Amino acid sequence: MLEEWSQLLQSDPMRFYRLKRDRLHQTVASKYTILGFISSGTYGRVYKAQSSEPDGQIHAIKKFKPDKEGDVVTYTGISQSAIREIALNREISHENIVALKEVILEDKSIYMVFEYAEHDFLQVIHHYSQTLRIQITSQVLKSLIHQLLNGLVYLHSAHILHRDLKPANILITASGVVKIGDLGLARLIYQPLQPLFAGDKVVVTIWYRAPELLLGAKHYNKAVDCWAVGCVFAELASLRPIFKGEEAKLDSKKNVPFQRDQLLKIFDVLGTPIEKDWPGLRDMPEYQNMKRLDTYQNRLTEWCQTRIRSHQGYELLRQLFAYDPDKRLTAKEALGHKWFQEDPRPTRNVFHCVLAHHLPPQRRITQDEAPSMMGMPAPTAQTQSQVPPAHVQAQGQHLSHQSQVNHSQQSKPGSTASFGSVSGGGSFEFPNHSLHAPFAPAFMASTQSSQPSPISKVMAAVNGQKQPFLMPDIASYFIAGGAAGAASRTVVSPLERLKIIQQVQPRTADGQYKGVWRSLVRMWQEEGFRGFMRGNGINCLRIVPYSAVQFTTYEQMKKWFTAYGTKELDTPKRLASGALAGITSVCATYPLDLVRSRLSIATASIPMQAQEVPPISSVMPISGKQALSSAYHTSSTLNQTLSKRVDLTVIGMTLKVMREEGGVPGLYRGLVTTAVGVAPYVGINFAAYEALRGVVTPPGKNSIVRKLACGALAGSISQTLTYPFDVLRRKMQVTGMAHGGLGYHYNGAFDALSSIIRTEGLRGLYRGLWPNLLKVAPSIATSFFTYEMVKEMLVTP
Repeated sequence: MLEEWSQLLQSDPMRFYRLKRDRLHQTVASKYTILGFISSGTYGRVYKAQSSEPDGQIHAIKKFKPDKEGDVVTYTGISQSAIREIALNREISHENIVALKEVILEDKSIYMVFEYAEHDFLQVIHHYSQTLRIQITSQVLKSLIHQLLNGLVYLHSAHILHRDLKPANILITASGVVKIGDLGLARLIYQPLQPLFAGDKVVVTIWYRAPELLLGAKHYNKAVDCWAVGCVFAELASLRPIFKGEEAKLDSKKNVPFQRDQLLKIFDVLGTPIEKDWPGLRDMPEYQNMKRLDTYQNRLTEWCQTRIRSHQGYELLRQLFAYDPDKRLTAKEALGHKWFQEDPRPTRNVFHCVLAHHLPPQRRITQDEAPSMMGMPAPTAQTQSQVPPAHVQAQGQHLSHQSQVNHSQQSKPGSTASFGSVSGGGSFEFPNHSLHAPFAPAFMASTQSSQPSPISKVMAAVNGQKQPFLMPDIASYFIAGGAAGAASRTVVSPLERLKIIQQVQPRTADGQYKGVWRSLVRMWQEEGFRGFMRGNGINCLRIVPYSAVQFTTYEQMKKWFTAYGTKELDTPKRLASGALAGITSVCATYPLDLVRSRLSIATASIPMQAQEVPPISSVMPISGKQALSSAYHTSSTLNQTLSKRVDLTVIGMTLKVMREEGGVPGLYRGLVTTAVGVAPYVGINFAAYEALRGVVTPPGKNSIVRKLACGALAGSISQTLTYPFDVLRRKMQVTGMAHGGLGYHYNGAFDALSSIIRTEGLRGLYRGLWPNLLKVAPSIATSFFTYEMVKEMLVTP
């Protein structure tokens, strides 16, 4: 054997070298057990893997995608991003930078093995905005920014420009250490051979892009990273992007367009820059386009009032947002800022003071859509559940209780989300101003969009993880929703009863309830305070579960429609979530709603149809075709009904309906009409409220009055658009009252609709709208305000 090797060495040394290399080479499969797929990005896929070494360390393996021509995989070389990432990562080592363990070349594919991190900034933002719905505490915020700056100082000291800092690219380990990842766009800037612009015309995700880049600067420096840190700082403080503009895409000739919308978002907060503050502004390539924009005043102080209450924190943000790159704080200057010297001070473990039930959940891996790309078996339930003791110890004591509150997570294969991202944000516009909220990765692919990644409870079943039925967030939704419903209905109980009376009373009659004020006075004179509250007990009894189910379903539907944060929460998804929430809540509480309607009109002196009521001259002489009577007086003689006061209770009226109208089905009379009307109403209500929150309560303008105004406007819009369905619902609910005492009887929803239009015109579909709008404004305003307030109280430490 030795002779053969010796001869081969002498005759063909290159072949000898290759054979020797191949004998020593270890494949990815031989060195690592693939536990599952993490996420996908522009340049490749990331997998969670466990080392075959005795320590069983967990790693993240990034495999660069081979190039494709149609459906044929071809090899055309290594991408510029991969070369940069490998070259830079092999030369650097710092506790706040994701460490590259090794690079493996196998079957013309490149595998980069990184240290594993459980979370990222984007997921933390989503967790606080969507699940906890509280601000990140000052100490956690300081710790996150301090460690981020510490890592950036190291990169800049090594003359490395990151050029893509954003929440999805900043990771956090289980032990609470921040790690800067994704150096795919990074660039060595020490004595560059050509302008940075020549290599990459577009750098930094649009929301985090510095103004000099937006204005077309061909030469830039480390200040672009410091601006991005300011954007990340502001986003952590407010739980939403501070400058969330729309990006204008490159044209067919790859020319970089003027980013008008993004600049407007910056100017709206920081004011329009002037040459006095930014020498050289006039020389920027896009200066003339900028001059055409509206002029804005600086309102950063106002923006910080409710988000960064510390004056030193405001000063740090202000200096990071200096328009002039030469006046902007450097990473080293920012790291030594006075804000970090104030109490509470930053900690090495960013989760040091976070309560166990407030910790963000760890991500859950999924099965790759194309596991064959790894050249090894797809993960099994057994391998997914493996967690080596060394890894468990490395997670730290603060994770000992975390499994109780974990949300299973995944990242959508093939998405453009960063590899390290599994959060939701977006949205957010979360936070988007929604009742606006995503885990983390191991490493990130280079992307141009900050997409939230998912917290996937659905994948819990795949991973063999059991989820408790009553999660803390669901319990808070339910309790807060119930409290919101009870408060909102009690506030407007008189108007609610008046609306029902006006909806169901006959069209023409003497003694009608006309006018809001006069009707309320009349109600008070005839029945007193009890008349105002008539039906409110059953209404609250109905509305507490109704509102609780509705808010809880809406929150859960939003998570489901966005795949727990991996997709954007747009208006159609909000409308669909609200519609399903409305249908669910109606089906759950409809009998109570019907009984409430009957009780509301039972004692009101509504004009009755005389031909339908047997004349009892000894009790009440009837003149003409109609007479005033209680709407309750429809089942028998007046003397008999007067003796049945027990029917005016919730149980009594329920039994009466079942006795006279066909049993339990009678309690569901008009359910279809109600569901059809409630679905668009609730959908529009939620969607309008969240849209209005984005307009009426922008950053820095989040007062109670503005919040209440959002609810009032949302309720008025939704109720006006869907009011005819509400009229039909009430008509159908009382049409079954024996002997048709109210003068009408319908065979169904379409019969009711055609009959109303035929006899009363379109106006008949809007009877009682005015008192209803007076009711809706305070009711919906109170509902949303109470919901958010109570939920915040429930989750605040």
